[in-house]
Amino acid sequence: MAERTETQARDIFDLDHLLKQYPQALERGSVSPESVATAIGNALGLPFEAYQNQVIRFLDAAVVEMYDRVEAWQDMQRNVLEKLRILE
Repeated sequence: MAERTETQARDIFDLDHLLKQYPQALERGSVSPESVATAIGNALGLPFEAYQNQVIRFLDAAVVEMYDRVEAWQDMQRNVLEKLRILE
């Protein structure tokens, strides 16, 4: 997320799911502190509306109700941010 020209909400969505499946995938020192700080800033700057436009509208109708909530988005952001902060 630090080196993308435009961080998108789907980056958070994807990382949240990947990090839940592979919680040990990130290790301290594997990413520079500057990149971690940039990634955290980028993640914090993504609003719920971007998530709705970039993720929700592409999900299967069977799971939309579960994900189309501000709380679901905030939980994903929080999970990814916690994992990134481990890298600091």
